[in-house]
Amino acid sequence: MLAEKVMARRYLRDFPIGPFWRVDSPWHNVKFYAEFTLSAEDTLYFSWEGRISVYFYDLDKYLYGFDGKVTLPAGRYKMEIWLYNPEGLPCLKIDGKEFCSDENVQVSYNQFQLRNSFVCDCGEMTPNTFCLPKREIEALSQTPCEGGTVYDYGKIRMCFASFSGCRELPFRCYFGETLAEVMSDEYCEQISFFTPAEGRYDVPVSKAFRYLRVVTDSPYSMSVKEEYNPSAQSIAFRLENKRFMQIIEVAKHTLSVCDREFFLDGAKRDRWLWGGDAYQAFKLEYFVSCDYAKIRRNIIALCGKSPVVTYINHIMDYTLYTIMSVWEYYSFSGDAEFVKYIYLILEEHMHFVLGRTNEDGFLYKQPNDWVFVDWGDLDTDGEVCFEQILLFLALKSLYKLGDVIGGNTEQYKLRAKALRAKIDEVFWSEKRGAYLHSRKEGKTGDSVTAYANVFAVLYRFADREKTEKIKKTLLYDESVPEITTPYMQSYKLACLFEMGEWKKAVQEIMSYWGGMLDGGATTFWEVYHRGETEETSCEMYGRKFGRSHCHIWGASVLYLIPRYIYGICKDIACGETFELRPILALITDSQIEVPLKRGTLRVQATKEKITVFSDEIDGKLIIGDIVYAVEKGKPITLDRRTRVKRNTAASRLKIHS
Repeated sequence: MLAEKVMARRYLRDFPIGPFWRVDSPWHNVKFYAEFTLSAEDTLYFSWEGRISVYFYDLDKYLYGFDGKVTLPAGRYKMEIWLYNPEGLPCLKIDGKEFCSDENVQVSYNQFQLRNSFVCDCGEMTPNTFCLPKREIEALSQTPCEGGTVYDYGKIRMCFASFSGCRELPFRCYFGETLAEVMSDEYCEQISFFTPAEGRYDVPVSKAFRYLRVVTDSPYSMSVKEEYNPSAQSIAFRLENKRFMQIIEVAKHTLSVCDREFFLDGAKRDRWLWGGDAYQAFKLEYFVSCDYAKIRRNIIALCGKSPVVTYINHIMDYTLYTIMSVWEYYSFSGDAEFVKYIYLILEEHMHFVLGRTNEDGFLYKQPNDWVFVDWGDLDTDGEVCFEQILLFLALKSLYKLGDVIGGNTEQYKLRAKALRAKIDEVFWSEKRGAYLHSRKEGKTGDSVTAYANVFAVLYRFADREKTEKIKKTLLYDESVPEITTPYMQSYKLACLFEMGEWKKAVQEIMSYWGGMLDGGATTFWEVYHRGETEETSCEMYGRKFGRSHCHIWGASVLYLIPRYIYGICKDIACGETFELRPILALITDSQIEVPLKRGTLRVQATKEKITVFSDEIDGKLIIGDIVYAVEKGKPITLDRRTRVKRNTAASRLKIHS
């Protein structure tokens, strides 16, 4: 229900734009089941939304005249609660001294499949009334303009505007990410035109803006309240390099604006949950806040309900990313219960996908399919190599998830093995030292793009020999088109780090994200062509101000820096340990704190030493071929020159290949 509400908030000027894919409602007719034991008499207090009936099996009794509470003597009970809420999510809360509703209460939508409930941490609100908190903000400056005033709030935020002390005269409000947008009567993408009644007006939908222009002949007082996600970002940095720190701070703000009830692609546009954007956002989340419940919520909303009749978001790659995301979630969390919960709908998505493959096992574009890959001048007709590699990775993810819960996975293993061999046979080019972009009508052509090759390296699809050849192609072949989105740029840079080209990767971070800062960015953009400025980077989709200037994938450096510069690997043994392989040359005079599955990992580096501390999980610090044990609760300090621990004689092991 929440996903429906969130994704119905997009407007282009005064025109509402809903998602063009199916957005599923919750099941409205459900039954909850609970078994519990009371050691003494207790009163249970019920809160609910919808129509309710309560039945106790052991007593063979319905609670007639039910008033929201029941007093029970000591004993063992099995309770069934029917809830019907045609207006929203059927939700229930039970409070007692010994028994309270939690995730052990099971629920069914009357198809004989019981699932554990989810607990919504929504305070005094309910899952149906939940909304994010708001706080008042002040404009940094006010500038008179023709017929009104322009307010500058310093950077893009998601806000509600309210007006009071008004006369009954027309107001025209323009909300812009850039100054050029807010000054455009005709093309500004977010507007609110109204005539206040009774002296006040509240703009009903939040707007994403830095600038606000109010045009009216009426006097008024204005209040602007920022809507924000109260979940704190746990990651913390302190770097001597001021440029890096500036990139990090802008990335953190970009993420905070797009991180709402779900991970939205962009603040102004589209304000929707997309599978590819979310997949990358999850990678950030494991390092920024490590909020597993948030990731589960996004995955459930993306997967939707049966029957599966289209790709997620109608995009081929986004279905495959979503399946991959569940295996990665398990690798970080070890949450087998969620795997059990989501596996059946994942299988249904995979069956739909496999039903659209050809005799070679390849996916290809069919009517109503969107093969996205990335923004740019890409030919996505025929069989695109990138999609085949994603299909292999999704098959691999699904059979690994099936193995976790004891499912029958042989068919997925066989498909993955055959697909891998076929991809190498059809798309690998020794001449180009890379995977070719696509095959159409039986011909592969000679075109090479970065996408398939980057993913082949990142996900260990390519062997060592192929990886070396791909590295040369990505670094030196100027015929490979340049990537213009932070979305795919981040994968490419991760690939460079993986191949040992960290100097090139860092240079690209500084020039690409730093280039946006030089262009005036206060949040990172959907697309960036080098040399653009904030005011020259607005046009997209044939609209003068169509490009998003606050896009969640612009924050992807928040993954690259901890994962590759500090070398933090958290998805080992389902998050129960970690490895730290820092690039020593890059972490002088720096400090980072990263959330783990439990507790926090802290790394502090100076010119002379490195100190590592984990409060709740054991791990390893790896420098070259030497492994240093990091015991929870015990800081270790390593001399950078001698690589000898200064304070403890903890284990030091040589790595054997």
